[in-house]
Amino acid sequence: MSLQVSNGYFSLFDDDYKETFDTSTKPISLTDPSSVFQLDNILSDRLNQFQVRYARYMQCQDPRFASSVSDPPCDTINTDNFDNVKSAYNSVLSVIQDISGSFATQSYLDAKTPQQYDKDYIDLNKDYAKVIALRKQLDEKLLELQQERKAGPDTAVARFESAVYMNTLWIILATILIYFVFVGL
Repeated sequence: MSLQVSNGYFSLFDDDYKETFDTSTKPISLTDPSSVFQLDNILSDRLNQFQVRYARYMQCQDPRFASSVSDPPCDTINTDNFDNVKSAYNSVLSVIQDISGSFATQSYLDAKTPQQYDKDYIDLNKDYAKVIALRKQLDEKLLELQQERKAGPDTAVARFESAVYMNTLWIILATILIYFVFVGL
């Protein structure tokens, strides 16, 4: 297994397995745990790889089961030997060490204490209650507006516009009368 770094990426190489990580992102932390999850996925893959190699090794070593192994058939000299099982095991161990090392370097500066969590939880519930109350008020106002729109000429807006037009007509009529009183007679 080897580690190679190129253009901000590092790669772990094993016999037939390659995994690449982006190292240009933020370091591992509780607020950005994505690389820990990547390492967890690699561990799972390496563990599966080890289990397959170990199972093939055990089956190929026993003549009773060696004939049942296919795709590819047993090859105790090259693919199904103990060295391949050992390299798969070492690969699993190295990934476990990487994961334990990544947890040791995590930053806890942005983490919340249990007291902060409880306070935030209470504040969140209060805010939620406020949002629900505001939503109820807005729904009532929207219903009122929709009813006003459906009511037609009996709405408050229609009555207001009617009053404005009537006042305008009264002003015009009063202006004409004043004009005729002072100028026209």
